[in-house]
Amino acid sequence: MAPSLAQENEKGRKQASVVQEYDAERGSGSLLQFLGEALLYPVLLYKHRTLVRNFFRREFQSRFRGSILGSFWTLIHPLFLFITYYLVFGMMFNVRSPQGMHPLWYSFYLFTGVLAWTVFAETTIRCTTVVVENGNLIKKVAFPAQVLPVHISAVNLVVFIVGSLAYFVIAALSGFAFPGPNLLLLPLVLVVLMFFTVGVGLILAALNVFFRDVNQIFPILANLWFFATPVFWYDEMLMGGAKNNPQLQTIFSLLQLNPLNPIIKALRAVLCIPRIGTEKDTLGSVLGLVGQAALPAFTVFLIGFVLFRSLQYRFADEV
Repeated sequence: MAPSLAQENEKGRKQASVVQEYDAERGSGSLLQFLGEALLYPVLLYKHRTLVRNFFRREFQSRFRGSILGSFWTLIHPLFLFITYYLVFGMMFNVRSPQGMHPLWYSFYLFTGVLAWTVFAETTIRCTTVVVENGNLIKKVAFPAQVLPVHISAVNLVVFIVGSLAYFVIAALSGFAFPGPNLLLLPLVLVVLMFFTVGVGLILAALNVFFRDVNQIFPILANLWFFATPVFWYDEMLMGGAKNNPQLQTIFSLLQLNPLNPIIKALRAVLCIPRIGTEKDTLGSVLGLVGQAALPAFTVFLIGFVLFRSLQYRFADEV
């Protein structure tokens, strides 16, 4: 039965009530207000969980729409990255497991580093254009645009989890490692990684609205950031050459300031990758690494959130 004219009008009014002009005043506010909103960010995500879920579904499906292997690419992509880096650093540069460590130690060390880096790099690079790509929504629909990076990071966390499952299967079959109590802290470490990644994503998303060069510059900077992150190198590798080299000592000290450094170390610890000189990380030592990672991660998130919210009222005019 065809809907009546009254029903069509009612449907149109409901749709019109959802679509509204962007409220510029809603984007303005004080620093304390924005900090308060940042602290309540999990509450905001829960309140708009349906919106985030729909964004996540669209992002996940768009990645694999039309491909033959579909979601299986979530495993293939990090595996190919691992193979590439292993051929370069493990074979060409002949990087091997340190003396006294399991022969497969460096292979798993490299693979878990690639997994963690993929979450950060793919999310932040994708976030540079997330506001511009959703310009129509920004202009017409009143919704919290500060949640836009979350679904992107969530999709990449799925890639990390799938890769971690593959790692544990291979590690168990080879006798390298088995899941232990430290694995219980994995959600906590992933939360720290997610807040840091979303913070960087918010900074990039806000800046790219006004300076479109950010979309071109950041991938270049991300490549430099990759080599400053302990993905293929470990501290002892650099410390050996830094003993009699003041310049290398300075570089090593600067690398320790990388906020991703403690995050990736904590991830490896919960994934049962032993650190050199220690047989096994305890829950206490892992919590110590998480503590080192949490402070810079949440600081970057607060900076990113405040910057994004302080500029948000101008987005509609720029996109």
